[in-house]
Amino acid sequence: MDRPSATDEHDGPEPELLQLLDSLELPPGYKAEIIEGDIVVSPAPKAAHQQILMRISRPLVLADWDAHWDIGIAISADSYFIPDLTEVISATFV
Repeated sequence: MDRPSATDEHDGPEPELLQLLDSLELPPGYKAEIIEGDIVVSPAPKAAHQQILMRISRPLVLADWDAHWDIGIAISADSYFIPDLTEVISATFV
């Protein structure tokens, strides 16, 4: 899974918390996030959930937005989320 490692420069969670997150051996189909300083492990969504995301993202992509799944986003110093779907304007995504 793509996410900042403990050695990357970032404005998100503390390096020690990212090191712990990096060291986790998750069962297949699970993801780990840092939410308000706690590591939260959850199962992957079901197929119906993914179909809904596709329906939501299709018109946005047609409007020149990019759909991204499983991208980690550091919200604050103690929260690192992996949203189900992240949409950005194509020209702003670097």
